[in-house]
Amino acid sequence: MVGKIGLALGCLCCLCLAACSTVDSRIQEKAAAYSSLSPRDQALVKSGTIREGLPQGAVYIAWGAPPPKFVQAPEMVIRTKLGSTPH
Repeated sequence: MVGKIGLALGCLCCLCLAACSTVDSRIQEKAAAYSSLSPRDQALVKSGTIREGLPQGAVYIAWGAPPPKFVQAPEMVIRTKLGSTPH
């Protein structure tokens, strides 16, 4: 039983690692954006570094996709029977 769980967890970890993108995979994905950069900017992006003024595609190649944005819902207002708002 423990061996099966360990095997399943190992497979899951391998799948997660395989799904992670790298600078090289993003260069291949955005080859046109990468090739349009100057040699200096290509070296920066290849090392995972950015500078002010780089195009958005270059920042994506260097750093990858931004984390998902979570939006907090506004607080709900609960009214009592008398119409007052509790504090």
